[in-house]
Amino acid sequence: MKKVTFQSEGLNLVGNLFFPTNFDENQKYPAVIADGSWTTVKEQMQGLYAQALAEKGFVTLAFDHKYFGESEGQPREFENHEAKVKDIKDALTYLQTLPYVDKDNIAGLGVCASGAYMMQAVSEDSRFKALGTVVAWLMTPETAKLFYGGDEGTQLRINKALAAKKKFAETGVAEYVSAYDPNNMEAAMFFPVDYYAKTDRGAVPSWKNNFAVMSWEKWLTYDGIASSKRISVPTIMIASEKQFLPDGSKAAFANLKNPQSKIEWFNEFEHMDFYDNPKAIASAVDSIATQFKTALK
Repeated sequence: MKKVTFQSEGLNLVGNLFFPTNFDENQKYPAVIADGSWTTVKEQMQGLYAQALAEKGFVTLAFDHKYFGESEGQPREFENHEAKVKDIKDALTYLQTLPYVDKDNIAGLGVCASGAYMMQAVSEDSRFKALGTVVAWLMTPETAKLFYGGDEGTQLRINKALAAKKKFAETGVAEYVSAYDPNNMEAAMFFPVDYYAKTDRGAVPSWKNNFAVMSWEKWLTYDGIASSKRISVPTIMIASEKQFLPDGSKAAFANLKNPQSKIEWFNEFEHMDFYDNPKAIASAVDSIATQFKTALK
């Protein structure tokens, strides 16, 4: 693995590039961009999937989106699907410059929230030849209300986001809440999650427990399923009835048109198992690698 830098909209993004065993820079390899849940950095689940897929023979990239981790961009910890989709496309552009990457055989993989971001990027960019999602969080403005207090709760957060956005534009000062705090209803994740608070799991040094308040507008108005109607490449969706919002994965899969697409259910695993449980990741990666090797010639 080596650290790399590429640009998106004039900002430097930092990633980790993983190589297959017995890598030969004179050969060309299919490649995969691996992305993670919202608020995350490359040292979390996306890095684990990138490393595991590299062991299956792919050149893989996990990177910090703008506003996160080692990458540039203000305000920090701003969850913005538009920016993240653009970053993914620019990551593909970067991979295509590498002499050992087969530029015509690149896939995208999204875990949790980036399942939606990656799906949108693939639907808009024909350079992607395959798509994979793992326990994709595919929320819509309507289903968001189930998690954030109905019409009143979602509108309250959107109003706070608009005020924070205005303040940042006028003063350059961003407002933040905790990304994870099960004891604070103002936090982005205010419900118990067995991952982000544990130093042996998601609380890695490079992850900041911050969430820009202005993020709520983008998050709560985003339709994560809509782009599934425009997917034309072979797709594999890894799902579980125990994941958050399994109906989102079912709805998206029903929209897929490519006959090679498939959804595989691993109901023995919880949602968070797919973040760092070795057995869950191995099961998911085995299926993803098989699908990608067929789709990426």
